[in-house]
Amino acid sequence: MKLSKETERGNVRLGVLSNREQQIATLACRGYSNKLIAHSLNLTEGTVKVHLHAIFRKLDVGSRAALIVKLSNR
Repeated sequence: MKLSKETERGNVRLGVLSNREQQIATLACRGYSNKLIAHSLNLTEGTVKVHLHAIFRKLDVGSRAALIVKLSNR
């Protein structure tokens, strides 16, 4: 599960995210809850929260909404 090629070519440098972070970011942008992301990827909710915090820091966003905007296709 990867983010779209259009996003990869955009202003956002997804190379800063690990493969797992890209998977979690993709699911979060699709509206999945932490619980559903955890279940889908066989992780704990706590692990998902840690990954989301790292994603937010790396992409300089403060919320899921800001993450969606930043990763949306332009």
